[in-house]
Amino acid sequence: MAADGAAVAVPTFAEDINADETERRVAAMKRLQAVARAAGEERTRSEVLPLLMGKMEDDDEVLLAMAEQLGGMVDAVGGGAHAVALFEPIGALANVEETVVRDAAVAAGKTVVAALPERVVVEGVVPIVRELTNGDWFTSRVSVSGLLPAVIAVVHDAEVATELRALYAQVCHDDTPMVKRAAAKAVGEAAAAVSKEHLLSDILPLFKELVMDDQDSVRFLAIESMAAIARLLTEAENNTHLLSLVKSCAEDKSWRVRFTIAKDIFALCQALGAEVTTTHLLPAYVNLLQDPEAESRCAACKNAAAFCDLVGAEVFAADVMPTFRELAGDMAPTVRIALSKAVIESIPKLGKELATSVAVPLIMQFLRDEVQDVRLNVLGELTSVSSVLGTELLQSSLLPVVITLGADQQWRVRRAVVEQMPALARAVGAAVFESKLLPLFFSTFHDVVNSVRNASTAALQPLTEVLGAEWSSARAVPKLKELMESGGNYLQRITVLYACGSLLAVEDPGTLPDELLPMMLSSLKDGVPNVRFTAVNVLGGLAGKVDNERVTGEILPAVSALIKDKDGDVAYFASKAAEALSDDAASKQVRAPQLARPA
Repeated sequence: MAADGAAVAVPTFAEDINADETERRVAAMKRLQAVARAAGEERTRSEVLPLLMGKMEDDDEVLLAMAEQLGGMVDAVGGGAHAVALFEPIGALANVEETVVRDAAVAAGKTVVAALPERVVVEGVVPIVRELTNGDWFTSRVSVSGLLPAVIAVVHDAEVATELRALYAQVCHDDTPMVKRAAAKAVGEAAAAVSKEHLLSDILPLFKELVMDDQDSVRFLAIESMAAIARLLTEAENNTHLLSLVKSCAEDKSWRVRFTIAKDIFALCQALGAEVTTTHLLPAYVNLLQDPEAESRCAACKNAAAFCDLVGAEVFAADVMPTFRELAGDMAPTVRIALSKAVIESIPKLGKELATSVAVPLIMQFLRDEVQDVRLNVLGELTSVSSVLGTELLQSSLLPVVITLGADQQWRVRRAVVEQMPALARAVGAAVFESKLLPLFFSTFHDVVNSVRNASTAALQPLTEVLGAEWSSARAVPKLKELMESGGNYLQRITVLYACGSLLAVEDPGTLPDELLPMMLSSLKDGVPNVRFTAVNVLGGLAGKVDNERVTGEILPAVSALIKDKDGDVAYFASKAAEALSDDAASKQVRAPQLARPA
């Protein structure tokens, strides 16, 4: 049977890849690995791979599918001893004009090289690499720039390794910009592929040349590898070889180069050491925070908290925070968004005293920012901020602003305020929460946006866990009854039902079931189907949360009565809720005798 499958697989594949329809040819190429497994190792090498070589003029979609399959065919051609055969189609694909095809071919080539013994690489792959490097058309040289580091990493023969490093130097010095960009992009991989000796003698000089290239597209691609190279060197070697480059790139005329440095500035400073960073690179970092391009300022802001750890809180507060005060009024919203997050992340590192003096004014400004994402960044971390700054400052300075934001025009901000209520209650205590925040909290039950109302009802459970079931019985339950009995919009009654479900989900509900269940059961007779629908779902969700006697005696009969409701949705979900409640009750009845049985 296997022989029959092999006999059919190759002719069928040949027919499909020569079909007139592009979709059929693409689909056939995507089955290449399956065809190879069916054909067997020998027939794959002798029949399938030659078929591929005859399709190198096909459409790009077909060639891309082929390239994506070749990397996974090492075992299909016989493992490492025979996988070099895959390099004939890979090498051909590395010459095509379409970039995505070449990139896929290079990725396949790297995978195959990693599976080959060094001897096979030297005998079979290096000649192809040599041919690609000296190709007349730039496409082959672009491809080999990405492939060379993988080959260099495998080859340990001194003479061949020297030749391969020379070939990489050749593409780094290529006159064609596209080739040089590809070499710059791969310089980090090349550095990792060689020994420390050859990194210092061969790769670093090439890296420096690429970083100082006339074209900014080459410079910023090379700089993206600077942090990776820095990790391969000692602190002293970094100071010797990279310090001047970092300072120069931070002042580069190209914003893309400055952006790349700003993005990686912390990793570079970490490699160079705290002393060198404080002495030489801190001014460069401050300049990046003030860069003319918003993208660079954003990237620099994102490294702020890590920078604080590196240089110390006092130096950071003295040298960096004054620039933050200027950036807090930046014209670019993206900068203020990044800055607000950076300041919040820096507060625990600054400590209470420094944070109070330099960060609190910024937080107050962020909470009043016109961009909602800035306000949300602060609101989302208000608990962590208050844990550092203390309750007194939270009450005197931040709470008034938070209360104002509870009526913000942006519903996401109002929701964020509601979500912080349990944490604020824990921080300030029940008395302050009742006097300053409780009216705001209850007002959100009337919010015009459903997401805000849902957040309010969901917050009742953690709020009850913080303040206790007795507090909810005294404060929340009367308010919910008032809302339910006020005869307002049906959405208000739905909100109350969700709130009841949230309250009954606490670990120790106390007397809450006695107070809330009658109101919930009466909602099953509401004239609005949506209210009955919600009541059924909320009551069904109480399975496992209330005692069995209450379930079987009150809840289950009331819910079951709606199985024949005239509204189809209510009837369907009533049956589902009744099923859940019945299963829960039955399981408890089964467990009860087991629990009572003596050991």
